[in-house]
Amino acid sequence: MQRWFTESLEPSYEKWLAYVKQPGVRCVDETTYCIDGIKYWLWVATSLEVCVLLLAPTRSSAEVKKLLGENFLLNLSCS
Repeated sequence: MQRWFTESLEPSYEKWLAYVKQPGVRCVDETTYCIDGIKYWLWVATSLEVCVLLLAPTRSSAEVKKLLGENFLLNLSCS
């Protein structure tokens, strides 16, 4: 079931991810999330129109770059 949801939502996710990478105001935050005792970080990037989540292995700036791109040009608000 998880694989089906992942595959069916992938095109929409890629579209939303591309949108959140466009210039504008973005709010970004992360929180820990454990799966089978392994700690991950659940990252969120929001705009007025979309909210994108990323489950990542680290809390590093590399994860923000995955969400917003390498050279993001936007106003960033971190909680």
